[in-house]
Amino acid sequence: MTKDMIVNADDMGLHLHIDQGILRCIDKKRVNSVSIVSSGQAVNWSLILDLSKQGVFTGLHVCLVGEPWQTQDVFFANYWDFLLAWIKKPIRLCKLVENEIDYQLKTYLDHGIPLDHIDSHQHVHMLPFVFNIIQSKAIELNVQRVRISAINKLSAVRHHPMSICLELLSKYRFRHCSQMSFQTLFCRGIQKSGHYGVEDIRNELLTCHESIEWVAHPGVSTSDLMATYPWGYDWTGEMNAYLSDAFLEIVDQNGFSIRFRDTFK
Repeated sequence: MTKDMIVNADDMGLHLHIDQGILRCIDKKRVNSVSIVSSGQAVNWSLILDLSKQGVFTGLHVCLVGEPWQTQDVFFANYWDFLLAWIKKPIRLCKLVENEIDYQLKTYLDHGIPLDHIDSHQHVHMLPFVFNIIQSKAIELNVQRVRISAINKLSAVRHHPMSICLELLSKYRFRHCSQMSFQTLFCRGIQKSGHYGVEDIRNELLTCHESIEWVAHPGVSTSDLMATYPWGYDWTGEMNAYLSDAFLEIVDQNGFSIRFRDTFK
């Protein structure tokens, strides 16, 4: 039985050289879904609308960390800074978060782009107080898919407190979202974000026995991109893995199909 594989490229619109890598993968039909940072410096709404018309799934990459907010003079450098702010003033931050998510959603929808899915930068929407807001918006807007960042295989989880915490939160959400109106899939492509090679992909797909969302980070590793986002990613290396003939062979050998909107069940 063929399993569906959503290969979703995160961070579209964040930087021109990230977008270049994503577009190369879409052109070769290796990526069939994109998540857009609505406030990104390189976001090109007309291009994204064209991609949607070509059958690429499009969605919002909610950005609450790593980028300035659009509704407040607020900047959280990372997941932990964001969580600490919530611990200090939970009620106030929840309200501010909802306002920011509403603004990012409005910016996205005002450009007429179909909202097929919602996810977030650094998976911050797995925090319960953020997920509750995302879940409410997804139901209200009839969104087809919300990312639940659960891997569903303990041995594939990195032995790092952040990774373990994310998996526990995600597993809880997955169990409680099975009856929701939106689709939830187990995720892969998380544990080595920005560093996946062909063999890494092969090893992860060997253990996948159901349809999945693969979280991809293709790009072109220019000096400007690496200076702007010093995450240590090998964007070009990961892009080349997806563009390789071996990638398609691995996908096929493991019973997956990368389908676009017009052929998706």
